[in-house]
Amino acid sequence: MKKEQRFIITEIYQNDMHAVDKVLVDTQTHVQYLLHQEGSGCSCTPLIDENGKPLLCHHITPHPDSIRKKTVVIEEKDLICERKEEEEIETIKPVKIKRGRR
Repeated sequence: MKKEQRFIITEIYQNDMHAVDKVLVDTQTHVQYLLHQEGSGCSCTPLIDENGKPLLCHHITPHPDSIRKKTVVIEEKDLICERKEEEEIETIKPVKIKRGRR
């Protein structure tokens, strides 16, 4: 018997490179929550209307990016880049650094 997920992600908003907002819906109570992730921090709060009552969602449609996908295992041999003997190694010219008082 497959266990049903309690929370489903319905919307995803990418604010910038490090911040993501997601709207979650509780499948038992139908209450919507806003999940904000930024860097290693995370916060979650229920969405409420102007009267302070929680917003409900009765038509739950999961966001396509929220479906769990099989992770790809990358092996160490795939990360190693070998240089062929006939390839030339690029040399970098030395740079002189001037030192003096400011």
